Amino acid sequence: MSWPDRLKEAAYTSPSGVRTTFKYENVRASVNKRDSVREFPGYDGAFVQSFGLGASSYPMLCIFWGGDHDREADDFLARLAEAGAGILEHPFYGRFENMVPVGPIARRDDLKTAANQSIFEVNFVQSSAFQFPGSIVSEGDAIDAALDSFANAQADEFGAGIDIQNAREKVSLIDNVKAKIGATVRELSKLAATVSEIENEFNDAVDFIESNISSLVETPVSLAQQIIELVQLPSRAAGQISTSLAAYQGLLSSTLADANGLFSPTAGNSVNNQFFNSELFARASYSSMLTAAKLTADSTRELSGDSLAEFLAVFPQDQPPFSTQNDIIETIEFLSGESQRLTAWSEANRESLNLLDTGESAAYLTESSLGVAGFLVRISFSARQERIIVLGSPRNLIELCAELYGVLDNAFDFLILSNDLSGDEIYELPAGRRIRYYIP
Repeated sequence: MSWPDRLKEAAYTSPSGVRTTFKYENVRASVNKRDSVREFPGYDGAFVQSFGLGASSYPMLCIFWGGDHDREADDFLARLAEAGAGILEHPFYGRFENMVPVGPIARRDDLKTAANQSIFEVNFVQSSAFQFPGSIVSEGDAIDAALDSFANAQADEFGAGIDIQNAREKVSLIDNVKAKIGATVRELSKLAATVSEIENEFNDAVDFIESNISSLVETPVSLAQQIIELVQLPSRAAGQISTSLAAYQGLLSSTLADANGLFSPTAGNSVNNQFFNSELFARASYSSMLTAAKLTADSTRELSGDSLAEFLAVFPQDQPPFSTQNDIIETIEFLSGESQRLTAWSEANRESLNLLDTGESAAYLTESSLGVAGFLVRISFSARQERIIVLGSPRNLIELCAELYGVLDNAFDFLILSNDLSGDEIYELPAGRRIRYYIP
């Protein structure tokens, strides 16, 4: 039996149990091998760290043709829109469970040039078989508990690591903490200013640390607690998640750039103390990203029951924090990347300085990260999903808006902004233009 004889029927079984067969063309698959390659000044070669395997994805062209292709395509789109994981029977790679259609799903109906068929571009991604907690409420409480445990463990580890033997080492640590406080103010003050109460608390926390820094360095556990609280405060400000993540990414990046990314051992304790201080700020920054994402997901869950009309009625003044499923997926990927970057930096520097890591605070941070990822995955199932159509002929924007959303009003502006339409395209959309829209 040769390979053509081993090809199977292509089909997708939705979470509700409806099995749909379809035709296909060329196929491909990919597996994300999560490795981090780090190169450091003065060292030959590279440090490669493996973080395991990421998602397995199977992009496909799903084709329907014949007299009822339009109805079959409509039904298939409804099956793809169902929340949860289904089963993909791949014609070449085999049968896979826990498959989720991820990202934009593009449907093409070329009524003029290739009538009698509908073509979908779908990326099927295999979800982990790990079952997240069944209750979103208890899941949120578990994340909060893990973040609190991280803060306590990180403060204790900072206290155990700091070692001041003379006045010079004390002054060195004071200067280093002040520099990090300055960077925190530069990167986070605008974010904190979005809520006046948080802004006041943020400024008070900065003043307290700077006014008492000489005594705080002698009680490093208390200093670490104050720093973590300071860094995390702006993450509680309401607003778009992209703004929060960008602010904390700026603080994390500036911290990881200390000593050109790699501390080198020297006599005395100053360098080690500087590393522990940098690690404290870096981990506090990442934990703040997790806090912002979790709070944003909470707000999204509260608004997920709004109808499309209610969503558009307040656009753009009061958009849900996560407007679409794509927003959530991009946040999960961003957080994963920042976690890998932080872990690689920490391990490389501890190896350079010959410092052991008890792993307790890192373990709580990982637990928090996995919890937030699972929380976001669950929220994504109820978020609005992105769809893409390719226009087979020139279209009037107003007519297309009414067809896609059933209303005009704010939907018209939403369609323009979500597709970045030019002035000419607002007058008439050309054939072949890809249009993005959202369904409940």
